[in-house]
Amino acid sequence: MTSTTISDPNWRGRPRSEEVEQAILNAAARLLTERGLQGLTIEEVASLAKVGKTSIYRRWPSKGILALEAFLIEFLPLLPPVDTGSLTGDLNAALSA
Repeated sequence: MTSTTISDPNWRGRPRSEEVEQAILNAAARLLTERGLQGLTIEEVASLAKVGKTSIYRRWPSKGILALEAFLIEFLPLLPPVDTGSLTGDLNAALSA
């Protein structure tokens, strides 16, 4: 997910912790694997990641967006690299894999 940086003119306060973000994504991925989307709750993600729910909602506005990002982070590295020379070809090859 995108994080606010010091160079952002709207930035205020302490920078977000990459460790916290990674702990949240790992917890969400674990719950998705064990229980699926219906079994994933923000409360359980917060408990597993040892963070407050507000730490999650500051980064992801909904459970669905958190679940999607956690899934993509786990799934994308499993795809073989594709380079057909065109974006359309790359997307078709990746979807077929």
